[in-house]
Amino acid sequence: YKNIDPRLQQAAWHTVGGKHFGVPYQWGYNVLAYSTKVFKKPPQSWDVVFKEMTLDDGKSNKGRVQAFDGPIYIADAALYLMYNNPDLGIKNPYELDEKQYKAALDLLRGQRKIVSRYWHDAMVQIDDFKNEGVVASSAWGFQVNLLQSEKQAIASVVPREGATGWADTTMMHADAPHPNCAYMWMEHSINKKLQGDLAAWFGSVPVVPEACKGNALLGDTDKGYDWVTEFEKKSGCKVRVKTAGTSDEMVALMNEGGFDLVTASGDASMRLIAGKRVQEVNISLIPSYKNIDPRLQQAAWHTVGGKHFGVPYQWGYNVLAYSTKVFKKPPQSWDVVFKEMTLDDGKSNKGRVQAFDGHLYRRCRALSDVQQPRSGYQESVRARRKAVQGRAGSSAWTAQDRVALLA
Repeated sequence: YKNIDPRLQQAAWHTVGGKHFGVPYQWGYNVLAYSTKVFKKPPQSWDVVFKEMTLDDGKSNKGRVQAFDGPIYIADAALYLMYNNPDLGIKNPYELDEKQYKAALDLLRGQRKIVSRYWHDAMVQIDDFKNEGVVASSAWGFQVNLLQSEKQAIASVVPREGATGWADTTMMHADAPHPNCAYMWMEHSINKKLQGDLAAWFGSVPVVPEACKGNALLGDTDKGYDWVTEFEKKSGCKVRVKTAGTSDEMVALMNEGGFDLVTASGDASMRLIAGKRVQEVNISLIPSYKNIDPRLQQAAWHTVGGKHFGVPYQWGYNVLAYSTKVFKKPPQSWDVVFKEMTLDDGKSNKGRVQAFDGHLYRRCRALSDVQQPRSGYQESVRARRKAVQGRAGSSAWTAQDRVALLA
């Protein structure tokens, strides 16, 4: 506990009368997420989600903004008023008198006229930014990180009024049946590596400051986590890595040049070979090549005319993920995503299924007319993951999209 940020050790949201009722877990602030296609410059005020106005694209913000679905959002309205209406005398957006509280509610009632949805589920908000025309909203770093990782035109800013924040705390049930294990978990929850990894994934801030040091996921270099350190030490080479979001982006990077290696997905490797962006590989210089699964050593996606143009890296298959609340039994066919039908819950699958965004997905449709037996391995995966292959089997992938420059 002594390693926790001193500002959080006695925080009011888990300490009452000098007694601790929890252990800080993670914290962060609520940003203004916005579309860089709509806003020419980062919005300077929360005005864009509180008041109807014309945005940089010449259209109204009405029906294109969101607000958080929870009473804590009253503090966001109070923070806005604290800056823009100083006569109210708000000093703390979380402690309001009756007059200040009424002003905050009036602001929120006016906002209701322009909000398209009150968000609570982060994944739903991500979809709304991508597919439902949302261009501005309060959000967490988590949504912004995921949207940017998918190359969406989204950025975030803390406007001039400032921002509210959040803080998660691990607390023990009053009648916890396993208090010893609970205490061990709370100790585990604030170890340096867990805190750093969690912060990198969620876009939050670790409660243990030391977690920001030596964590590769947070952009720092540590031999305990860095997958290239051992190689650099043994080879004397220096490695710089760039990750792309799609195969198309990877092919574009290789066309630009300046890289030594690429780990390309199966749908990119043949394009790179045909475009002469990769060279033949002399496998006699790779002693461990003989240890590769024999089924992959001469695979068609990297071997042309008996010549090797790559070394297999990873592979897997594309499963049919499904909701166990909707399907009483695992769906037996890919029909559920290719044809409109009524599902086990009595509702249509229309608007409730998804498909991969890429020309490679054509293989899945072609495969749907082929009959293949299931294997025991596939059955075991199905049982563990609640994900299945249809009766026609499944398509697959190989490798991932990453390029490296060696020096």
